[in-house]
Amino acid sequence: MDKATKAAKALAALLDALYRAIVAIVMGVLSLIRIAPRPTAAAVAREVLEQAPVAPEPEPEIEPDLGWLVKDHASKRLGRRPAGMPTLAPLPAVIEIWMADLDQAQIRRLASHDLAARLIQQHVTSGTAGCLPTLGYVLPSMRTAYPAPVTLGRDGRTGKGSLRVDLQEVLEDLGYAPAGPRFR
Repeated sequence: MDKATKAAKALAALLDALYRAIVAIVMGVLSLIRIAPRPTAAAVAREVLEQAPVAPEPEPEIEPDLGWLVKDHASKRLGRRPAGMPTLAPLPAVIEIWMADLDQAQIRRLASHDLAARLIQQHVTSGTAGCLPTLGYVLPSMRTAYPAPVTLGRDGRTGKGSLRVDLQEVLEDLGYAPAGPRFR
Protein backbone atom coordinates (compact mmCIF):
# COMPACT_ATOMS: atom_id res chain seq x y z
CA MET A 1 0.00 0.00 0.00
CA ASP A 2 1.34 3.34 -0.89
CA LYS A 3 1.25 6.53 1.12
CA ALA A 4 -1.59 8.06 -0.88
CA THR A 5 -3.90 5.10 -0.19
CA LYS A 6 -3.07 5.19 3.52
CA ALA A 7 -3.69 8.93 3.66
CA ALA A 8 -7.01 8.55 1.84
CA LYS A 9 -8.16 5.83 4.27
CA ALA A 10 -7.08 7.94 7.28
CA LEU A 11 -8.88 10.97 5.86
CA ALA A 12 -12.04 8.87 5.24
CA ALA A 13 -11.93 7.54 8.83
CA LEU A 14 -11.41 11.10 10.15
CA LEU A 15 -14.30 12.47 8.08
CA ASP A 16 -16.54 9.56 9.15
CA ALA A 17 -15.75 10.18 12.84
CA LEU A 18 -16.29 13.93 12.35
CA TYR A 19 -19.62 13.26 10.60
CA ARG A 20 -20.79 10.93 13.44
CA ALA A 21 -19.77 13.53 16.05
CA ILE A 22 -21.64 16.33 14.26
CA VAL A 23 -24.75 14.15 13.85
CA ALA A 24 -24.61 13.15 17.54
CA ILE A 25 -24.32 16.81 18.61
CA VAL A 26 -27.19 17.90 16.34
CA MET A 27 -29.41 15.02 17.49
CA GLY A 28 -28.60 15.80 21.13
CA VAL A 29 -29.63 19.43 20.67
CA LEU A 30 -32.80 18.39 18.83
CA SER A 31 -33.73 15.93 21.56
CA LEU A 32 -33.29 18.67 24.18
CA ILE A 33 -35.86 20.82 22.41
CA ARG A 34 -38.05 17.76 21.89
CA ILE A 35 -37.55 17.45 18.16
CA ALA A 36 -36.32 13.98 17.35
CA PRO A 37 -36.69 11.47 14.54
CA ARG A 38 -39.06 8.56 14.94
CA PRO A 39 -37.44 5.71 16.83
CA THR A 40 -36.75 2.48 15.00
CA ALA A 41 -37.94 -0.88 16.24
CA ALA A 42 -34.38 -1.85 17.15
CA ALA A 43 -33.96 1.33 19.22
CA VAL A 44 -37.22 0.71 21.10
CA ALA A 45 -36.27 -2.91 21.77
CA ARG A 46 -32.86 -1.82 23.02
CA GLU A 47 -34.44 0.71 25.40
CA VAL A 48 -36.88 -1.87 26.75
CA LEU A 49 -34.12 -4.39 27.37
CA GLU A 50 -31.97 -1.77 29.12
CA GLN A 51 -34.72 -0.87 31.58
CA ALA A 52 -34.78 -2.64 34.91
CA PRO A 53 -37.50 -5.30 35.26
CA VAL A 54 -40.62 -3.94 36.95
CA ALA A 55 -41.89 -5.94 39.89
CA PRO A 56 -45.63 -6.74 39.66
CA GLU A 57 -47.83 -4.85 42.11
CA PRO A 58 -49.06 -7.01 44.97
CA GLU A 59 -52.76 -7.75 44.88
CA PRO A 60 -54.79 -5.90 47.50
CA GLU A 61 -55.52 -8.05 50.49
CA ILE A 62 -59.11 -8.99 51.13
CA GLU A 63 -60.32 -9.38 54.67
CA PRO A 64 -59.16 -12.94 55.40
CA ASP A 65 -62.05 -13.82 57.68
CA LEU A 66 -64.91 -12.96 55.30
CA GLY A 67 -65.40 -16.60 54.28
CA TRP A 68 -65.54 -17.70 57.91
CA LEU A 69 -67.93 -14.86 58.74
CA VAL A 70 -70.31 -15.99 55.96
CA LYS A 71 -70.06 -19.60 57.23
CA ASP A 72 -70.84 -18.45 60.79
CA HIS A 73 -73.85 -16.44 59.65
CA ALA A 74 -75.09 -19.46 57.68
CA SER A 75 -74.72 -21.63 60.81
CA LYS A 76 -76.62 -19.01 62.80
CA ARG A 77 -79.49 -19.06 60.27
CA LEU A 78 -79.66 -22.83 60.63
CA GLY A 79 -79.65 -22.59 64.43
CA ARG A 80 -76.35 -24.47 64.74
CA ARG A 81 -74.45 -21.66 66.42
CA PRO A 82 -74.15 -22.19 70.21
CA ALA A 83 -75.71 -19.49 72.39
CA GLY A 84 -72.51 -18.80 74.38
CA MET A 85 -70.53 -17.67 71.33
CA PRO A 86 -69.67 -13.98 70.93
CA THR A 87 -71.88 -11.93 68.63
CA LEU A 88 -70.97 -11.99 64.98
CA ALA A 89 -69.73 -8.98 63.06
CA PRO A 90 -72.34 -7.77 60.57
CA LEU A 91 -72.06 -8.83 56.96
CA PRO A 92 -71.77 -6.25 54.17
CA ALA A 93 -75.22 -5.28 52.87
CA VAL A 94 -74.70 -6.92 49.46
CA ILE A 95 -73.77 -10.26 51.04
CA GLU A 96 -76.67 -10.01 53.51
CA ILE A 97 -79.12 -9.54 50.62
CA TRP A 98 -77.53 -12.44 48.76
CA MET A 99 -77.88 -14.71 51.79
CA ALA A 100 -81.51 -13.66 52.24
CA ASP A 101 -82.27 -15.00 48.76
CA LEU A 102 -80.71 -18.44 49.44
CA ASP A 103 -82.88 -21.44 50.25
CA GLN A 104 -82.24 -23.84 53.15
CA ALA A 105 -80.23 -26.31 51.05
CA GLN A 106 -77.88 -23.56 49.88
CA ILE A 107 -77.45 -22.23 53.41
CA ARG A 108 -76.69 -25.79 54.63
CA ARG A 109 -74.03 -26.03 51.92
CA LEU A 110 -72.50 -22.73 53.07
CA ALA A 111 -72.40 -23.92 56.67
CA SER A 112 -71.03 -27.38 55.83
CA HIS A 113 -67.49 -28.35 56.77
CA ASP A 114 -66.61 -29.63 53.30
CA LEU A 115 -66.88 -26.16 51.71
CA ALA A 116 -63.69 -24.18 52.34
CA ALA A 117 -63.99 -20.64 53.70
CA ARG A 118 -61.52 -19.36 51.10
CA LEU A 119 -63.83 -20.60 48.31
CA ILE A 120 -66.77 -18.79 49.89
CA GLN A 121 -64.71 -15.63 50.23
CA GLN A 122 -63.55 -15.87 46.61
CA HIS A 123 -67.15 -16.42 45.48
CA VAL A 124 -68.66 -13.48 47.36
CA THR A 125 -65.92 -11.05 46.30
CA SER A 126 -65.78 -11.85 42.59
CA GLY A 127 -69.29 -11.00 41.33
CA THR A 128 -70.32 -12.96 38.24
CA ALA A 129 -66.93 -14.68 38.13
CA GLY A 130 -67.80 -16.52 41.36
CA CYS A 131 -66.58 -20.09 41.69
CA LEU A 132 -69.78 -21.52 43.22
CA PRO A 133 -72.52 -20.87 40.65
CA THR A 134 -75.02 -23.17 42.41
CA LEU A 135 -75.17 -20.62 45.22
CA GLY A 136 -76.04 -17.72 42.93
CA TYR A 137 -73.90 -14.66 42.39
CA VAL A 138 -73.27 -11.84 44.83
CA LEU A 139 -74.10 -8.70 42.88
CA PRO A 140 -74.84 -5.15 43.94
CA SER A 141 -78.60 -5.20 44.15
CA MET A 142 -81.13 -2.52 43.33
CA ARG A 143 -82.77 -3.36 46.63
CA THR A 144 -79.96 -1.60 48.47
CA ALA A 145 -80.84 1.66 46.73
CA TYR A 146 -84.65 1.58 46.85
CA PRO A 147 -87.00 0.61 49.69
CA ALA A 148 -89.22 -2.41 49.30
CA PRO A 149 -92.68 -1.63 47.89
CA VAL A 150 -95.41 -1.27 50.49
CA THR A 151 -98.89 -2.57 49.87
CA LEU A 152 -101.70 -0.76 51.62
CA GLY A 153 -104.80 -2.47 52.88
CA ARG A 154 -108.45 -1.32 53.06
CA ASP A 155 -107.93 0.85 56.06
CA GLY A 156 -104.66 2.41 54.81
CA ARG A 157 -102.40 0.11 56.81
CA THR A 158 -100.19 -2.60 55.40
CA GLY A 159 -101.91 -5.89 54.84
CA LYS A 160 -104.46 -7.52 52.60
CA GLY A 161 -107.30 -5.77 50.94
CA SER A 162 -107.55 -2.93 48.49
CA LEU A 163 -107.27 0.77 49.11
CA ARG A 164 -110.18 2.72 47.68
CA VAL A 165 -109.15 5.93 46.00
CA ASP A 166 -111.58 8.58 44.86
CA LEU A 167 -110.40 10.08 41.59
CA GLN A 168 -112.05 13.44 42.31
CA GLU A 169 -110.11 13.76 45.58
CA VAL A 170 -106.82 12.97 43.87
CA LEU A 171 -107.50 15.51 41.13
CA GLU A 172 -108.43 18.18 43.69
CA ASP A 173 -105.24 17.45 45.65
CA LEU A 174 -103.24 17.95 42.46
CA GLY A 175 -105.03 21.20 41.63
CA TYR A 176 -107.13 19.90 38.75
CA ALA A 177 -110.56 20.52 40.24
CA PRO A 178 -113.31 20.84 37.67
CA ALA A 179 -114.72 24.36 37.30
CA GLY A 180 -118.29 23.22 37.04
CA PRO A 181 -120.58 20.52 35.70
CA ARG A 182 -119.95 19.34 32.17
CA PHE A 183 -122.82 18.99 29.77
CA ARG A 184 -122.76 16.76 26.77
